[in-house]
Amino acid sequence: MQDVLSVPNEVAAELAGVGDGVLDTLRSRLHCTLRLRGNQLTIEGDDGRVAAARAVVDELVELVEAGHEIGP
Repeated sequence: MQDVLSVPNEVAAELAGVGDGVLDTLRSRLHCTLRLRGNQLTIEGDDGRVAAARAVVDELVELVEAGHEIGP
């Protein structure tokens, strides 16, 4: 399964972080593929894992939009 979502620029910057640290952590913990190009985040993997990753990303978006910083 594949899910592509647009994230705000500030969220994309937080996800990319230094050396893709946040994305690398998400990949290893969620066991799916995550690719960020600009503000487009692509999540690929098994249906359940993609759904779980989407839920985590949605939460991260809310945190960043509320002014929180995220890190690996």
